[in-house]
Amino acid sequence: MCPQNERNRANKVETFRPAEETGRRRDWVVQDSVGAVLRPWRSAPTRIRSIRRFIDGKGKTMATDEASTRAIHGHCLCGAVKVTARQAGNKVGACHCKMCRRWAGGPFMEIDCGTDIDFSGEDHIAVFDSSDWAERGFCRNCGTHLFYRLKQSRQHMVPVGLFEDDEGLTFDTQVFIDEKPAYYEFANRTKDLTGEELFKMFGGE
Repeated sequence: MCPQNERNRANKVETFRPAEETGRRRDWVVQDSVGAVLRPWRSAPTRIRSIRRFIDGKGKTMATDEASTRAIHGHCLCGAVKVTARQAGNKVGACHCKMCRRWAGGPFMEIDCGTDIDFSGEDHIAVFDSSDWAERGFCRNCGTHLFYRLKQSRQHMVPVGLFEDDEGLTFDTQVFIDEKPAYYEFANRTKDLTGEELFKMFGGE
C-alpha cells in the first residue's frame, strides 16, 4: 500500500503515515489462537509506559525509580532546539524494530525522560504522527531526532546523543531483538527482549 498523506493539525506540518504504522504493522498486532487472524494489540497506547522497563529474575516488572534519575541538558545539531530533562533515567535502551531503524538509520538508543521535560525553540520542532499512540519529533533546521513521545501519557524517550553529560549511563536493555539485522552486534551484556516478550510484559494477549 502507498503511504497515506495526513496533516498533523496540532503542528501544521504535512506528515505521511505509512500503512504499516497505522495498527496493521507486525510489531503491533497479535495473532489469534490458531494464528490465522491479525488484529491490533488491544490497549497498546495505555499499556505501554516505557521500553525502559525490564523483568527481574522473579518475573516482576521493574521500573526506573526516582533515586536513579537526574537533570540533564542537550541540544540538536544546529542548536536551534534545546532540551532540559529533569528526571532522566540513567539507563540506556536500544530498540531494533524496523520502524525505529528506518527513522534513525540504526537502532534507536534512548533514555526515558518521563514527562518533566522542556524544549526551547519550539518553532523549530516538527512532529511526525507515526502511530495511533506515539509521535516522533525532529528539528526542522538540521533534522536531528528529538523524541519518541507517547500521546496519552506525554512520556518522552529521547535519543541519548542529544545530551552533553553521558557520565554514569549504563546500556542495559535491548528490545525487538528478534528484528535486529545480522550486520551489527553490541558487545554489552544486556537484558534482551523480543517483540512478543515485550508485549507480554505489558499485558498483551
